[in-house]
Amino acid sequence: MAAPLNFGISRLAMAALLTGLILALVSPSPTAAQGDAPLSIRLETPMNVPLEGQLVKVAVLYRGDEAYPIGGFDLSLMIDPQLATFDHAVPGDLFAQCGWEIFQSSLDSNNVIRLVGVADKGSTPYLPNCYMTSGVEDTLAFIFFRAVDDVAFACLFAHLQYFWTDCGDNSLSSATGDSLFVESSLYSLDSYQYIPFPESLGTVEGLPESCVGSSLNTLRLIDFTTGGFDYTCLDSINDRGDINLNGIAYEVADWVLFANYFLYGLQVFDPNPNFQSVQINATDINNDGEVLSIRDLAYLLRIIVGDAVPYPKPLPGDYPTEVAFFQVDTVNQEITFSYPENLCIIFFEFDGVVSVTSTDPALTVSYVETDGHTWVIAYSLDLPSPDVIQPGTVFNYSGAGGLIEVQAADWEDRIVNVLVAAPPACADADGDGIISISDPLAVINYIFAGGTLANPAAGDFNCSGTVNITDAVAMIHFMFSGGPPCSECP
Repeated sequence: MAAPLNFGISRLAMAALLTGLILALVSPSPTAAQGDAPLSIRLETPMNVPLEGQLVKVAVLYRGDEAYPIGGFDLSLMIDPQLATFDHAVPGDLFAQCGWEIFQSSLDSNNVIRLVGVADKGSTPYLPNCYMTSGVEDTLAFIFFRAVDDVAFACLFAHLQYFWTDCGDNSLSSATGDSLFVESSLYSLDSYQYIPFPESLGTVEGLPESCVGSSLNTLRLIDFTTGGFDYTCLDSINDRGDINLNGIAYEVADWVLFANYFLYGLQVFDPNPNFQSVQINATDINNDGEVLSIRDLAYLLRIIVGDAVPYPKPLPGDYPTEVAFFQVDTVNQEITFSYPENLCIIFFEFDGVVSVTSTDPALTVSYVETDGHTWVIAYSLDLPSPDVIQPGTVFNYSGAGGLIEVQAADWEDRIVNVLVAAPPACADADGDGIISISDPLAVINYIFAGGTLANPAAGDFNCSGTVNITDAVAMIHFMFSGGPPCSECP
């Protein structure tokens, strides 16, 4: 084992001499044919990298040869800083397997990434224990880049290339330090072809012949392959149902995020407008061309619970329609509906602050109050979900809010047109929408003959708390003499 020395690693061949003379000298070999060299260095190419500003790991892969043990390497790499920025690098698996002792990485002012590795620093007995001679490809190093956070770069390739500014760049040292192994061929994944030797340095096109010449100690023995990573394309991150953009569509997390939109609005999506646009487009679950609809939320729920599968739907206009009639009882503060079948999801908006309760254990009712408005969503994730939401009472509420909007979706992806009964006009006791002599007659029939009133609250014309003969008299007076109703009359 060589004695410890003081040295810098800027000259790779000198550093490699520290491995000693324990191996036989390597005999000169003719330059290998293009693409058929005994040694290879290849840069990994991760695919479909999200545009989320995360770290991307690119492996530097090396395949050795028993005839050419190495004692060090010096790699120079470049990547377009607009597409990705160098973060750091770490030794690969080959370092641990062989017990190599020196690894350094750096980035200079010209955005050139430098990776240097040396087998032996001469101070640790029995290390290194191998000189990377395996013919099986393994990792020499891992380079970490910071991806961009902008969908404008979707579908672009961040090309990681080798760069030659010096004759010693992108080279391997023999284990004894007497020979330098350099480029035999360069294959570019960007152009998908082998690149001929350039005429001079300062290029990504390889090592010029002037660096090799007739030297017996500089051997063209390495096949280089460039790499980098592909940013995901918009069509792949615009998959229907992948609302949280994690690459998995139609999952519960997508449904929760989408449901929260109905309670909290667009703020639940990514603040980056580019990503938010993609998320919104991904909400067209039923493929009808409309985004952010309650029917999309319902269809997503059906997919998750196994009631439906994602598949192309009919063109817009081919969907059957039904009418759901909602009634608001402002006296008992109860909301009911009628529909030919059960509904899947219902969304409500109140102008005012209300609290909501439901007596149906299978029904989940969530609500949020913001800026004087209350948003409510009613649904069920219990199986079999088609058992809910049954016509009848949806929930009761308390507070001073008035219902201003209802959206609904059923289990068959029909277009559900919602009609909400307006609060009855004061004195419209029979609920026919017209104030006429039939209203006080309905009150009289209710008092003396046991009849029913469509809307008792409107029948309490004088707001006494009960419906009696004074209300019928007050109604007649109102209709023929213009006497006003009480202020609390609906």
